Amino acid sequence: MRALHRHILESLPTKRHRSRLRKSHGAARIHNTHPELGDLCNAADQAVQEYQTSLNDLSARIQKYVAHFREGGSGNAVKDVGMKLRWHIREKDAIVKFRNSIATHTSALNILLASVTRTTIREIIQSFGTLQTTCIEIRDSILKLLHSNNNILKALREIQSGLPSTLERNLIQEPFILEDAIGRIAPVPLQFIDS
Repeated sequence: MRALHRHILESLPTKRHRSRLRKSHGAARIHNTHPELGDLCNAADQAVQEYQTSLNDLSARIQKYVAHFREGGSGNAVKDVGMKLRWHIREKDAIVKFRNSIATHTSALNILLASVTRTTIREIIQSFGTLQTTCIEIRDSILKLLHSNNNILKALREIQSGLPSTLERNLIQEPFILEDAIGRIAPVPLQFIDS
């Protein structure tokens, strides 16, 4: 029976666990701004509050037995035996009820978390689908742009091939260079000179 009492005391959350509970309770409030997490955060808040209340009640109930279960007991052997019997009869069911309550809350939170996770994964998949569609549209636009650039390049090459090369130009096509009195140079094509 002493081992059972020790096991129960060891399985109860320490101060570190309680501070984690408070932090998760605060984190649930922070994340409550995100609509998909609203139900989960509310359930987490409720579970943490119920868990904290149950834990405080159970800790208070167990504290009256601590002195009787330690080595050497409380000093009164008859009272120790009586308290151990009382523990065995009354408090064992409370411990089982407490554990079942925690398991129920944990299961409910896990189900809500799985639901939120599934919804989030669907949203991510949907956003990847949107991203994929956008990428395909960008790719198609780039291909159209490349095709258009290729057509422009072909047209420029055709125009360039239609122009005579510098070796093929005759004397009339060569510009006449004029230099004025202040030294400015101006090329004048001979085509524009009539006389």
